[in-house]
Amino acid sequence: MMNKQLFRPNGFTMIEMLVALLVLSVGLLGIAALQTTGQQANYRAYVRTQATWLAYDMMDKMRHNQQVASAYVHPSSGFTDEGPGGQDYNTKCDTSDCTPEELAAYDLDNWFARIRENLPSGVAQIEADAVPGRYHIRIGWINPQSDDTQITQAWVLQL
Repeated sequence: MMNKQLFRPNGFTMIEMLVALLVLSVGLLGIAALQTTGQQANYRAYVRTQATWLAYDMMDKMRHNQQVASAYVHPSSGFTDEGPGGQDYNTKCDTSDCTPEELAAYDLDNWFARIRENLPSGVAQIEADAVPGRYHIRIGWINPQSDDTQITQAWVLQL
């Protein structure tokens, strides 16, 4: 009697390979989407940290120059990206003596320049409160990673 051996295919078939490739592709796309979302969140946190750092820097400058703190109120209404001197600094208080008012204008010009440099479409406003010695610092920027919505963050300084 003759032994008949049945043919049993070993290995993967083409369908199994395509299904495995599809599963791998979907997994890699998920990892790429997760990485992109993580980078966007990291960038948003970075910009918010820059805004916070800039606000605290201005608060320190106002505390240092308290006798003319009202000179830091700028603009009179709304947001702007320029200090009182525009984009040109008329006085160089880091290399020469300045009056407290000149120092306030110099601080504002430099601060607004750093807002323009560090925040996407950055704008700011410093306004006095009805309570004497209380000031509101508002900083805004555009989130370029989403639908270009303006994000605004506010701080209150009590001198």
